[in-house]
Amino acid sequence: MRCIIVWLSLLFATPVIAESSEEKTFVSVKVAKANIRKGPGRMYPILVELHANGYPLQVTDTHENWLKVRDYEGMEGWILKTLTSKVRTLIALEDNVPARTMPNTTSPKRFLINKKVVVGYLKTSHIDKDPWIEIRVKGEKVWSKAHYFWGL
Repeated sequence: MRCIIVWLSLLFATPVIAESSEEKTFVSVKVAKANIRKGPGRMYPILVELHANGYPLQVTDTHENWLKVRDYEGMEGWILKTLTSKVRTLIALEDNVPARTMPNTTSPKRFLINKKVVVGYLKTSHIDKDPWIEIRVKGEKVWSKAHYFWGL
């Protein structure tokens, strides 16, 4: 009898998979020069000086008016919140990323995007298993495959 109960409980058991319900939060640098520091305060040493208005960063923690951030290469540090914006930007992970007029591989290429170029994020389209993103590059709206970019 005990074997049957165990077997039935295994038969009808629903596997539980732990998933994080937290969405990734991204910001972009809104100034021409921003310091990334070792800790949340001006007394901490500067790890790197960013010279890239619009540079995307993932927020991993907060402390008062400081954000702990990570960039696409995995560099982590703290930035003053007032130096960031909620304007969504992405960074190209490869050279020669095709920028197309429509979200499909048969539409004409407008131009190619080089590695480390920062683009404005507009929207995502889930047309197939590899999503397309509409982005703004040098004032022009184009489409590209999402996997070519970091910041989503």
